[in-house]
Amino acid sequence: MEPMHIIANPCVEAFEIENFGTFELEATLYTDDTFSDIFNEDNFPIRICDDKPVYFGLKVYGNDSILEMLVEECYASHSDDPNDVTGVRYSLITHGCLEPTMIEHTIEPSDDLEKHYSWDAYTVVNTGDTPTNQTIDIYVHCRSLICKKDEPETRCQDGCISTTRRELEDEIGIREIVSDSGTSDSVVITHGPFRQSSSCDGD
Repeated sequence: MEPMHIIANPCVEAFEIENFGTFELEATLYTDDTFSDIFNEDNFPIRICDDKPVYFGLKVYGNDSILEMLVEECYASHSDDPNDVTGVRYSLITHGCLEPTMIEHTIEPSDDLEKHYSWDAYTVVNTGDTPTNQTIDIYVHCRSLICKKDEPETRCQDGCISTTRRELEDEIGIREIVSDSGTSDSVVITHGPFRQSSSCDGD
């Protein structure tokens, strides 16, 4: 069996907006929907159990009055490498749009630089096609963009681009031009591992 790769919790990645500054994006796995208590290293791998969603959050640390964040893509895979294109991917967020298994939780007061999500991981990954007694670890990868609010036509302002909208734009040959000015490069951050399991009884 390959060694388990435990991602730090919280996990932090630095990013830069050109001619503006360097900031940090933090990803955190929480124990429940209060988004207050986090898993520690002894809790990994986190079991994917029936009726127990996975709770995670993303937060930018920086000058929060002039920045905003768009979580453009999240997906789960069996690899801890977000660049690994082999194997199955389970989509959570696509083009800024939540898939049906994802819920975004309201933050009070509203915060453009912090997002809380829950994911019905059990329904997605426990499909019954896993051989008995085989251990499979799952990692969640999220790609985010951070933008300056005062820059016009950034990808963050565009928000969710639905499949219908993309198909319509392709059909009529129009694709909205999005400015790269005041926008960070994509920041990819990984959560995990979660362990695929048919039950948590007896753990």
